[in-house]
Amino acid sequence: MYAIDNATAVTSMPAVSPAGAAGFFTGGNPAAGLAATVVTADWLNIVQQELLGAVNGAGITPSKAQLNQLALAAQRLGMVQPFSAELSEAIGGYPLNSLVSDPSLVGVYYVSTVNNNTTPPGSGASWKVIGYGSLAGWTEQNYTLAAGGERTISLNFTAPCAGNIHVIGSANYSAQNTNQTNLTIIVNGQSLSADQVTGATAMTNHSCVAVAAGPVTVASYCGTSSQNPPNVGHTLSYLFVPSSS
Repeated sequence: MYAIDNATAVTSMPAVSPAGAAGFFTGGNPAAGLAATVVTADWLNIVQQELLGAVNGAGITPSKAQLNQLALAAQRLGMVQPFSAELSEAIGGYPLNSLVSDPSLVGVYYVSTVNNNTTPPGSGASWKVIGYGSLAGWTEQNYTLAAGGERTISLNFTAPCAGNIHVIGSANYSAQNTNQTNLTIIVNGQSLSADQVTGATAMTNHSCVAVAAGPVTVASYCGTSSQNPPNVGHTLSYLFVPSSS
């Protein structure tokens, strides 16, 4: 698909004349005095721009050498797309069961729970989250605590809606850690679960808590009263599960 580009073409689209009564083409009938329909520049420009709009809207660069661009554009535009306020306005709102993707979070999708839905996802109850492809994380740090020392490791993500987060922290020691060791799970600055043991070679702690939509920080604190603590393999992981509403 490509725009007209011969020597008689102009560089900008002329103003379109006011709309008349919608009709159809005819080849005319000389015997009945019926003239053939005149194909106007207005009509040709409109058709050209509609076709180019589909190609450009699909992110395809128009080319004279490729004759299947409109078909490719239809396939591309038929895929799940992010919510579009422009499309919503043009069609009077998304229909019931429409599927859109989150514009910034990979693997997160929304389905419309109402007809004529003009509300952006995440701003009301008219969309339901149905995909959670990347809402999990894991990290590990290996270090040696100072005598009586402590360290906190953390992960950050953005919850697209309210839900529950399951957090697991573990500390594995290269030798038995004498005296007392503390392992705590923290979500958004709140300590949720803490274990204190003596003489451990490994510790695991976990917690599950509800969180609201927005930024979330999960963390695991490891501290020891040992005067000669061994090396530590400290891990932290989380899994976010959106609520059903």
